[in-house]
Amino acid sequence: VSSVTMYSTSGNSYRHNVYTGWKNDNTCRQGDYGYGDCDGIWLFGSQFASKLKGKNVTKIALTVTRQQGGIYGNVTSTLKMHNHTSLPSTAPSYVSGWSKTFAIPINTTTTITITDSAVLTAIKNGTCQGFGLQGAYDSSHYAVFSGNCTLTATIQ
Repeated sequence: VSSVTMYSTSGNSYRHNVYTGWKNDNTCRQGDYGYGDCDGIWLFGSQFASKLKGKNVTKIALTVTRQQGGIYGNVTSTLKMHNHTSLPSTAPSYVSGWSKTFAIPINTTTTITITDSAVLTAIKNGTCQGFGLQGAYDSSHYAVFSGNCTLTATIQ
């Protein structure tokens, strides 16, 4: 058993319907606080392909930090997989078939443990290149995360 630790190269948030486009401030956001529906992604470049593709990954630990923005208390965020190695020109697309919710307040760091076979298989076969956030587009689901996150994969 070994482990591989990777760091996101950046985070970004795509806003729909108000100020449409990428925010480009190294944050990963979800929800809508009145300035557009946000979809967020953490980018890892080709790290998934070079370090994890074809490997028997048994666990992913993703450490993320929620920053200032939105309500102070717990906000439920919805984690999804994506297949982007670089920033797409339009809104990000997420890999369907899996999501995981977690809730934390402002100025908190948490580690999300993922052992779902859907994710581990997608990483092994190269269809998952990173993670992002897409929740309900309202203020109670609005959350801002640092674009810097850490991912540790356990390999069998």
